[in-house]
Amino acid sequence: MRPSVAFDLKQSAVREATSHFCAANPRVFGSVLHDTDQDGSDIDLLVDALPGTTLFDLGGLQEKLESLLGIHINLLTPADLPPKFRAKVLAKALPVLLRQLPAVQQNVEDEERNDDHSEDKSC
Repeated sequence: MRPSVAFDLKQSAVREATSHFCAANPRVFGSVLHDTDQDGSDIDLLVDALPGTTLFDLGGLQEKLESLLGIHINLLTPADLPPKFRAKVLAKALPVLLRQLPAVQQNVEDEERNDDHSEDKSC
């Protein structure tokens, strides 16, 4: 199974797992985003580390996502990206739950703007 297929089926679980490991704003980039992934490809996922996040949190998240999806996850924070192409990746990365869902994308964005719960919490 292509990683993009597994990812599309479990986006809600990916978002939920991210919040349990002191991270927020999961975004997909790379081959899964562009539908150029193949069997054996990994999933490139970008998250924002919340204040107090440790490497153990990020490692735990990576392990949880790999177990959940059965696919290797390349988990990065924006600071992990090389400066040479950081801005380009950040501009193109798509938030989880918005990938391949253009019909509901505007509704999700509207709900996030109206959400009283901030994702910028401390761990």
